[in-house]
Amino acid sequence: MSQSAPVQRPGSVTFIVVLMWILAIFEVIGGIAAVLVSFKSLTPQQAAQLLAEGVTDLDQVRLAGIITIIFGILIMLFASGLKNGSNGARIFISIIVVLNILGNALGMGLLKVESVWSALLSIVLWLIVLAMLWTSRASAFFHSPR
Repeated sequence: MSQSAPVQRPGSVTFIVVLMWILAIFEVIGGIAAVLVSFKSLTPQQAAQLLAEGVTDLDQVRLAGIITIIFGILIMLFASGLKNGSNGARIFISIIVVLNILGNALGMGLLKVESVWSALLSIVLWLIVLAMLWTSRASAFFHSPR
């Protein structure tokens, strides 16, 4: 019984891997920043800014920062799996992309007019990423033997 040769990773998958790594790095940096801010004594202006944004408990900021760091690390792990052709990683990354799309769509109703265009652009870009992840070439790569 002969096995077919592994399919070479398409450029679109490589692009998505790089994009997910960039997203993961920003998630980790943002999480670290949130944790550091939660321990830092704030000036009255900084405290007023946080209150204006609806943040009343710095423990919540710290928890959100920790969750963001963990989320960023998970994205790194699954991006590595995506690079190696893991279909499970492709499904996880697809879920992350769909959650980003939903978050942007829900947020558009709460945003100012200038930010709506940014959210709309983000939705379009995430839809392109999702489509690239599920092309026939990408599917062949994820279903080929390793």
